[in-house]
Amino acid sequence: AAEPKLIVLEPQNGAVTEEQEVLVRGKTDKGARVTLNGQGVFVDDEGGFSDRLVIRTGINTIVVRTVNRFEKEKSVTFSVESRFVPALPE
Repeated sequence: AAEPKLIVLEPQNGAVTEEQEVLVRGKTDKGARVTLNGQGVFVDDEGGFSDRLVIRTGINTIVVRTVNRFEKEKSVTFSVESRFVPALPE
């Protein structure tokens, strides 16, 4: 049994955003389990997954991990920079 496939479609490694959250979207094998920074993510019948992740200002490390039914795993680690500036209270 081979390790599952894991393709992260977005965001790109090193992406920069002005937002406080980022959409992580990708594809794995049908029936595999996916976690995003340790939190479970729904995987559809075709192996697609997506979830919004709240990030902090600065560099954020994101780990996407998939485990197939044979308990083989694969992970991808990448970083996203947030330049989000919170509004000042009036």
